[in-house]
Amino acid sequence: MRVVIDTNVLISAFLRPNSKPAQALEYVLRRGRLVMSEATLGELMAVLYRKKFDCYTTDAYQRAFIIRLTNLATMVRILRPIKVCRDPDDNKFIETVYYGLATHI
Repeated sequence: MRVVIDTNVLISAFLRPNSKPAQALEYVLRRGRLVMSEATLGELMAVLYRKKFDCYTTDAYQRAFIIRLTNLATMVRILRPIKVCRDPDDNKFIETVYYGLATHI
């Protein structure tokens, strides 16, 4: 099972370790393979490091979360852009699914 997880789900998993998104992430990390691209990782980092999250966490915890995901994820190289989504920001996830041969999103 190769899975691409949306940034909002990863942020929810990060902020609420006992939540359903956190359980889903842990399931993927234990039984499957998380698939990410430079673009999806970049979006996660940009969102995670927003000032509004400072009151919920520490820099060290944020870094540890990112390091854990990057160490466990399969990083995918995007060879060509895919433009199929109404929201152009979502194309990076379709690209990651396609080039990462993901079975789930």
